[in-house]
Amino acid sequence: HTRYISVTGVQTCALPILSRPRRPGQESAAGRRRKAYARPQPAGTGSREIGMAKAIETLRREHANMLKVLAVLDAEVRGFRETGALDYDLLFAAIDYIETFPEKAHHPKEEQFLFAALERRNAGAKALTDGLRDDHARETGLIAKLRAAVEAMSIEVPFDKETFEKIVSDYTAFVHAHMDKEETEIFPLARDSLAPEDWVEIDRAFDENRDPLFDDQDTERYRELLRRVIYLSQPVARAERS
Repeated sequence: HTRYISVTGVQTCALPILSRPRRPGQESAAGRRRKAYARPQPAGTGSREIGMAKAIETLRREHANMLKVLAVLDAEVRGFRETGALDYDLLFAAIDYIETFPEKAHHPKEEQFLFAALERRNAGAKALTDGLRDDHARETGLIAKLRAAVEAMSIEVPFDKETFEKIVSDYTAFVHAHMDKEETEIFPLARDSLAPEDWVEIDRAFDENRDPLFDDQDTERYRELLRRVIYLSQPVARAERS
């Protein structure tokens, strides 16, 4: 199912329906999913595979959403290189989203549930999970550096253009590499190592996440950021970036 969002100046495009109004007394989809995965599964139903696939799908979706916001940052840098102008409201919205969701919801739950389960089940995983925890800490420092740069430039503090471009590119490249490491190393290791009850716990934890941009669609707070994400997801915009 899709719904159509039309934003001024942007060609109408389709977005997945992320939620829909419930009838009085109707249980939410998230509530039904939690009950389904909490119930004992009959032998042979592949409950481990179902729980594992669902949890990994959620993790990958959150990664994909983060990549869409990184694309906005990269597009702003390209525009800045060509025109010397920046959309500070857009940049602050992107930084605020990163600090609100990936930094405070996604990363802590990866560490508390996915990484911790791997360390319990596979003694050889700790070196990898420790490295990814270090990556999370470094990402926090890089996004703080980006915020400081945007704040300085927004009040017309002299700031070298090349330095700003490097701050953005360092951050986006680091996050791309980090997520690639998780998806090519951690996820396959988790598939081989974790038990069904681990996947139920991981799925339940991430199912509680509410992404303020892609789930709740806080249009007042993130209106322009959502508009840019939609635009950059269109085929014409992707061709222009390539």
